[in-house]
Amino acid sequence: LEGGSTWSDGLHRLLGTSPERHPPTLETFLTFTHPEDRETVEALVLESTHHRAPATATFRIVTERGETRHLEALVQRALESSRD
Repeated sequence: LEGGSTWSDGLHRLLGTSPERHPPTLETFLTFTHPEDRETVEALVLESTHHRAPATATFRIVTERGETRHLEALVQRALESSRD
């Protein structure tokens, strides 16, 4: 995604990772997304960016330790600042 993304400290804790080890990108997040749910997560992000409206979904992630966790996520596009 152009402009990148931001992950909260809480999301890093849920994934069992840190910003130093894994940059906050969609590609990185998809590596933690359960294989059966990747399509759902990609659609969530596309819906949010295309319609410029918040979107929610429930899906699973797999932590670095192999634990499966269920998440309900809200994806929201940040407002872009104008550059004069």
